[in-house]
Amino acid sequence: MRRHLATLHRVDEAQVSFRLRSPRPVPWVELRGEVERWTDGGAMERGPDGVFERSLRLGAGCWQYKFLLADGTWELDPENPRTRSWRGARNSVAVVGGAEEPVLHAPARPWLHLEDDGRLTLRAGLRRTAGSALSVRWDEGHGPRSSAMSPVADEDEHRLFELRLPVSARHLEYLFVLEGGRLLGAPGGAGQGFRCAPSALKPTTPAWWRDAVVYSIFVDRFRRGGGWRVDPDTHRGSDRAGGDLRGVREALPYLRDLGVTALHLTPLALAPSAHRYDAIAPREVDPDLGGDEALRELLEGAHALGLRVLLDVTVTHVHRDFHGFRDVRARGPASPWWGWFRVHRHPFLEGYEPGYEHYQKGAWQEPLLRTDHEEVVDFLCGTFERWARAGADGFRVDAAADIPLGLLRRISSAVRAVNPDAALFGEVLPEHLHRWTADALDAATEFSAREGLLDLVLRGRPAREVSQGFARRRALRGGAGWSSLAFTGTHDHPRLLTLTGDARKARLAQLLVLTGASVPMLYYGDEVGLRSDEPHREFEDCWPDRACVPWDPSRWDGETLSMVRGALALRAEHRCLRRGDEAWPEVTYLDGDGRDDVLALRRSLGREVLEVLVHAGEGARTVALPAGAPSEATGLLTVGEAHIDHARGGVTLGAWSGLVLRRGHPEEVTLSLGLAASEASERASEAWREGHTEGLFLPTRLYVTVTEACNLRCLHCITDAPRRTREGRARVLQPWVLEALGDAFGAAEYVAFVHGGESLVAPVFWDTLRALRAARGGRACHVHLLTNGMRLDGDTTRRLIDHGVTSVSVSLDGATGETNDAIRLGARFTTLKAHLAEAVAAREATGADLRLGVSAVVGETNLSELVTLGALVRDLGLDWLKVEETFPATPFALRDLVAPRDPRLEARMTALRAALAGSRVTLVDHRDPPRGCPCEAARDPLLAAFRAADDYANRVRFRPCRADWEQCCVDPDGVVHPVDYDQAPLGSLAELPLLALWNSAAMGARRAAALARAPADRRTCRG
Repeated sequence: MRRHLATLHRVDEAQVSFRLRSPRPVPWVELRGEVERWTDGGAMERGPDGVFERSLRLGAGCWQYKFLLADGTWELDPENPRTRSWRGARNSVAVVGGAEEPVLHAPARPWLHLEDDGRLTLRAGLRRTAGSALSVRWDEGHGPRSSAMSPVADEDEHRLFELRLPVSARHLEYLFVLEGGRLLGAPGGAGQGFRCAPSALKPTTPAWWRDAVVYSIFVDRFRRGGGWRVDPDTHRGSDRAGGDLRGVREALPYLRDLGVTALHLTPLALAPSAHRYDAIAPREVDPDLGGDEALRELLEGAHALGLRVLLDVTVTHVHRDFHGFRDVRARGPASPWWGWFRVHRHPFLEGYEPGYEHYQKGAWQEPLLRTDHEEVVDFLCGTFERWARAGADGFRVDAAADIPLGLLRRISSAVRAVNPDAALFGEVLPEHLHRWTADALDAATEFSAREGLLDLVLRGRPAREVSQGFARRRALRGGAGWSSLAFTGTHDHPRLLTLTGDARKARLAQLLVLTGASVPMLYYGDEVGLRSDEPHREFEDCWPDRACVPWDPSRWDGETLSMVRGALALRAEHRCLRRGDEAWPEVTYLDGDGRDDVLALRRSLGREVLEVLVHAGEGARTVALPAGAPSEATGLLTVGEAHIDHARGGVTLGAWSGLVLRRGHPEEVTLSLGLAASEASERASEAWREGHTEGLFLPTRLYVTVTEACNLRCLHCITDAPRRTREGRARVLQPWVLEALGDAFGAAEYVAFVHGGESLVAPVFWDTLRALRAARGGRACHVHLLTNGMRLDGDTTRRLIDHGVTSVSVSLDGATGETNDAIRLGARFTTLKAHLAEAVAAREATGADLRLGVSAVVGETNLSELVTLGALVRDLGLDWLKVEETFPATPFALRDLVAPRDPRLEARMTALRAALAGSRVTLVDHRDPPRGCPCEAARDPLLAAFRAADDYANRVRFRPCRADWEQCCVDPDGVVHPVDYDQAPLGSLAELPLLALWNSAAMGARRAAALARAPADRRTCRG
């Protein structure tokens, strides 16, 4: 039998040794804290010198810890001066791979977190004695930038700061800047920057979980198929009530209508107890629940209604009648399962000292498994696989904080190998959830959030202190809201209604859970007012609150049920409640009685802002609408007596009441913003003619770079795409930029993807086209794409047509493979010809209004093939051919350059015109293009001819004279340039909306300069 311990650590974890010379003679010392657990630490070994020591493998992080001595006292680490404290509880901090004093940071969660929208949230703590401001200097390979961090929460010794970086490249380097300019990064001095790969932080959590509402069912007490055989009012003990899977299936329509999306079922395994966490057969559905057939029917019924089902699996212990332990009981060390358990003596006894390690609180009939033993690891992973194959949509891992992280990672991998869309959450009591959710679990239970709710509605802690606790909890969560689960109670707690004895208080706590950023988890029956009369029951011994649901609606608390349904309906309707951020704005009281009992929660995503105001006290309070949000407020849900007080510009809340508000702009502002988008072209034209530099303008011609990465290595590339791709510096547009471009997309009459790399290699390109069409709302918009053609087959062309593209330019630099493929490394001329033919065929088959053309850079290498290339364009049935000059951006381009008016090139162009005469092909001579606007073309035939041809190929009418009103360029990281990419940036969409940037003082100055260059009598062009 293999008895060696499985290797469950990651290779990037470092060994850290903790040592203590006890200040008093004690027989033992334990290491406790975030490095292991606070509640049950690891014993330290005493060396010959009397020093206690324990070594662990830890990843990058700032790990709080303390030593617990046998006499019950706690000691800080005298050899480590770094400490951290909250509400007076002070601990030592082991910083692994992180910053030196006075900054608290390590390049890992919770200090780094990649948001759903692609931005990187960077957090740090600054010791209060070191100043009140902190900045970050960061670089993605395009030069350093500096950004100020914002304070988000306070601790006793540190202020916590946060910054969302608009990262868009593969790698990021950063360090911190203290007040006074001191640089502080990785240990070692000299301003060594931290380096991270943001994409490595991207969670793999399934999309459905991010929108989930979980309903937790204690199966034995929820419902019995066909009706209860016990009295639900009197059955309050630990014996079984008979709830089963058929009963759950019968309740599915009720659960769907309630607004939940996922069910969590307590264990189904064959076990002797009512809770079934003491499995005898962990892979077998208890026949009393209906067996495998009942589970299959439940899963089918739930999936038919769009509900997910998550099963609960126990990993730390089994029942003593588990087959392996039965064998150990009978055969002792000769049993092949002997190594699965921690045995102190054999044969075993019955009672609280049985001779083996067992579950807590005297549960001697539940022996603990050695979860770091290789065979136990294999058995547990196989158990999860069994339930995943049965159709489970995910799992709750019981006591997840009590098992090795490596085991959790293996369980996750085993489940995802069966069902890649499965979600796993763990029962985690400590508040440092990031330890388990960084790469092992999708989410963890957030018991500290429940404590905050109890502080507010039960313990009477001031609302401002509760808000500060919630803000700190958000900062330390280390992930999006859906990486945690919030609740008012679980099957191990007395219900909140039981604790408070007041349905009003319980409703307020439920409202905060249902509208908060964490995945809300409803405990069965809370929505109908289930409760007991025994509030002092201990954790895991709350049998009176594990009551049976009386399935008689006349006995339910209708007011609570209505509130829950209303809150969950809002959560389903408003994306900001499911995916948005959360904050706790300061409350300004408009009545002055000194009480601090109103809490404000703000949920926001993009422009959508919802707020929840709750009054946790008696009497009535009037407060101002929280600052920092649009000025208008509309009530969406009322709990108790509450209303918007328009006369006082605030909200009046009665005793133990709450109000959910939607914040928005006044109607006239909304109307003006809408007109700015729908009338953008007319406003720009009028401003140009009348000489206005200020107004509510939006660009109508938009250039967007979705990626700087390319699948070719063109020798004359002007964007440095080959090297940026190779070095990982190529930026890619992130989802948050699309959100920020909503106004611009709504105003755009023309959008071009012509700069950077190959747009068709970036999945976000299709998201961008969809966002553009949605913002336009059916209004016409020409979309122009420049591509190298390697992915432009017939199917892709049809997809482009479906997404609104009306013009495609394919880069081709030769009429033979020998020439083109030598310049455009990685291209295949035969493939390009085939793709162009397929694109034409797709256009003809669909009847689409799509212009197709070729853009060629002419130089010494391909000069001789120019006429042949024109013939190819003509024969393929394309619409235009653009001949462009070589720009000396690379050594090859410098050597290959042919002067625009070189006689050899002039001769070739004459022959090319002759070859294209009479065909449908428009020739765009871009070698040395004339400058000017359409309004000047009437006096310049050459300019008129060029403008007509170039506008035809690009599918837009260029008006350079008014470009400062109309034309805008956006980098992948949200940096905005006026007119073209060579202009100095106006700023970043990460900091200001495009509307603000486009109407800034800098743009006003540019427009004034443009007007000075074009007197009023020349501003006659209206087209």
